Amino acid sequence: MPTIVKALNNCIAASTAANTAFDNFFALNAALLKGAASSPGGLANRSKGFRSSFGSLAGFAFALKTFNLNVAFVRLNSLIAANRGPVTRSASSISLFPLALALAAFVAFVAFAAFVAFAALVVFVALIIVASFALIVALAALTAAPAVAMTFAERRAKVKRLLKALVDLLL
Repeated sequence: MPTIVKALNNCIAASTAANTAFDNFFALNAALLKGAASSPGGLANRSKGFRSSFGSLAGFAFALKTFNLNVAFVRLNSLIAANRGPVTRSASSISLFPLALALAAFVAFVAFAAFVAFAALVVFVALIIVASFALIVALAALTAAPAVAMTFAERRAKVKRLLKALVDLLL
C-alpha cells in the first residue's frame, strides 16, 4: 500500500510541477509583452514578436494546461492565423513561436503521459508482489496452524499429567 501512495504522490508532484511551469510561462509572457509594448519601437515597428493578444495565448496555454486538446488546438490555429501576414497569408509568414510552443506542449504532454503510464506499471507490479507475499503468508499460516494446535495439545496433556501427579502426591 505505501508504494501506491508514493506513486500517487509522484503523480501529484508532476501535476504541480506542470502547473508551476505554466504559471511561470504566463508571468514570463506577460513581462515580455509588456516590455515589447513599452519599448521605443513598440510591437509594430520592426518587431517580429508574437503579434496576437495575450488573452488568446493565455487561452491556448490554459486549455493545454487542463489537457483539453481540442480547445488547445483550436486556440493554436487562431494564434497561427493571427501571426500570418495580412497580404501574403503564406506559411513563410508564420511566426515560429506558436509552433515551438505547440511542440514543447506536445513533448510535455507525452512525457507526462509516459510518466503516468510508468507509475501505473509500477503500482501494478507492486500490487502483484504484495499479493503474492500475502498469499505466501496466508499459506504459511494455514500450514503452521495444525503444528501449533498439536504443540498446544501436547503441552496441555503434559500439564494435565503434572497436575495429576501433584494431586496424587498431596493426597
